[in-house]
Amino acid sequence: SVAILNHKVTQVKVKINKYSVIDILLAHFFPKCAVWVFAIYQPNYDPSVADGLYCNKTLYTFAFWNAIVETFGFVVILAKLCKGLVCYVNLSPVDADFYRNV
Repeated sequence: SVAILNHKVTQVKVKINKYSVIDILLAHFFPKCAVWVFAIYQPNYDPSVADGLYCNKTLYTFAFWNAIVETFGFVVILAKLCKGLVCYVNLSPVDADFYRNV
């Protein structure tokens, strides 16, 4: 039974590591992709124009609004984290002995 338990613990660690790698990749590529999408705002949608550089309108519009929604979601999560930290600090009990000895 100990061997089975150790095997299950190992499987959990592997799953956590896979998710951690995915999170790191997402955190790394999100800002880069957002900059890439916003940098060419209002791109050329016409394939017949010179240089041959154009964007598919549907794909670009999806990427643009997806980047906006993801940025908004990130800001909301960051604001909730800051609010939680402020509430934690304000509602933490104060050690009276610490302040008497200062």
